[in-house]
Amino acid sequence: MNNRIVAHIEHALMIHPCVVMPELGGFVTQSIPAKFCRERHLATPPQQQLLFNPRLNHRDGLLEESYAHTYGVSLRKARIMLDDDIAALRHELVRKRSYAFGSLGVFELSNNGQIYFRPEQQSEFCLNHSAYGMTSVSLPLLSAAPITQTTEAVNTIGMIPSTERTIRDDKYFHLTISKRFVQVAAAIIILIVGILPFRSISENAQLEQQYSATFVPTELTAGKLWHIHKEPVAEPEPEVKQTSPITAEAAAKRGYYVIVGTLHSAEKALLFFETNHLNDAKWSNAGILDGAPAHRIFTNHFENAQDAYTYIAKLRQEHPEFSQAWVYQLK
Repeated sequence: MNNRIVAHIEHALMIHPCVVMPELGGFVTQSIPAKFCRERHLATPPQQQLLFNPRLNHRDGLLEESYAHTYGVSLRKARIMLDDDIAALRHELVRKRSYAFGSLGVFELSNNGQIYFRPEQQSEFCLNHSAYGMTSVSLPLLSAAPITQTTEAVNTIGMIPSTERTIRDDKYFHLTISKRFVQVAAAIIILIVGILPFRSISENAQLEQQYSATFVPTELTAGKLWHIHKEPVAEPEPEVKQTSPITAEAAAKRGYYVIVGTLHSAEKALLFFETNHLNDAKWSNAGILDGAPAHRIFTNHFENAQDAYTYIAKLRQEHPEFSQAWVYQLK
């Protein structure tokens, strides 16, 4: 069997956290943080674990794009090549019951027809410890240092002769202040500080009332004398809330969508959507399908495949930037 699909998946996993083989399953990378084993005194660096989920069997377009760019063919031809490789993989699994999938691991077929994937633990692929340039480190416990207490300078006052202490004490005044006096003084200061701001605020409010009381009649009188009319102030127009172009696939309308880009984060998908001006009026049917984790940007959708392929031919001719557009069927 040709192992070209293995090379494409290994390359895609270096860039994307999820790569799907249509109608077979998807590979997902899971990050594992650094940890410390107290029993073995061993610190393990962060790493990534490769998982396989047979329920991820939709087309995310990653392998089709990889095939098209590598072999210089159209997306339709790349999809046919990918389907042939997946069919050959299924045939090998049925014939041998297991298949070594490059350096990633081994596929196994159970008696009830379920496909299982066993990742290779000793693989040199980029998902093990070497991807971070670190290895596990043994950290032995430090021996407890004895705590000693020196008796030097325990009572420094007692080391000074009494005559010298008397001479030094004569140079200063010593005041004895009770804790009760300090508490009362602090309470008085807090009370004074709390009263002053309210007094200043009330005085300012009275001044403003006096000023407004003398100013309003003067303004009305001047308007009547010199026929001054104020133009009414136009009320600001209410802000139009922009709706998000992102729609979950579960809530989207079934049919055929013309996809012009596939990204794995909502922020990058929105940036692609706005950079290509897909929020303009002429792209009124454009939007983003949230397929978790893939976000597919589409320019239009149709109920049948014939209309979708007719539209995509016209789109590629009028907009060369969307020459890699393809049709995605949402069932």
